[in-house]
Amino acid sequence: RTSHDLKSPLLTIENLADCILEDSRTDSFDQVELNAIRIKKLTSKLGKLIEDILALTKASMNDEERTIFSFEE
Repeated sequence: RTSHDLKSPLLTIENLADCILEDSRTDSFDQVELNAIRIKKLTSKLGKLIEDILALTKASMNDEERTIFSFEE
């Protein structure tokens, strides 16, 4: 699921970038602006997802058992 959650926004961003390139060739600058805004929203969403994954990873690392020992022994 995580792989899909990461890959989906990337594919959408790639498609929007293609649309921007096409629209810039046809002087459809209103569409260029709308697609750029969509890309910004998607990258923000993707960044949040990555932050959540990192937080989850840190939390699971903190659940590991710890053994206290003495260097003197």
